[in-house]
Amino acid sequence: ASASQQVEPLAHQLEEKQAKMAVTVNTIEHEITEINKAHEEFDADLAQATKRLKDLLQLRCDSLLARSQMLRKERVGQLSEQHSSLDLLMKHVAALRIQLDHGHQN
Repeated sequence: ASASQQVEPLAHQLEEKQAKMAVTVNTIEHEITEINKAHEEFDADLAQATKRLKDLLQLRCDSLLARSQMLRKERVGQLSEQHSSLDLLMKHVAALRIQLDHGHQN
């Protein structure tokens, strides 16, 4: 067998292996592209979910703050009413004392 007859099948095998490797490289590149795309979509979803969560937390905080301020106002109002009632009661007691004192003197 001549040298060219021996080289011919080897050259053919090499071409087949190169063709298979090209297909493998294309497949890997395609998979990398798909992974990158999925990664970008995940990042976008994560950013959107994070923003929604922040917005919900802000709403909840605002709501709790408003409720707390309302309850505080109510409580201050109640304490003010109780204070006024106590003032009236003390004035009434003072007036009764004065009457009693005058009653004892007569």
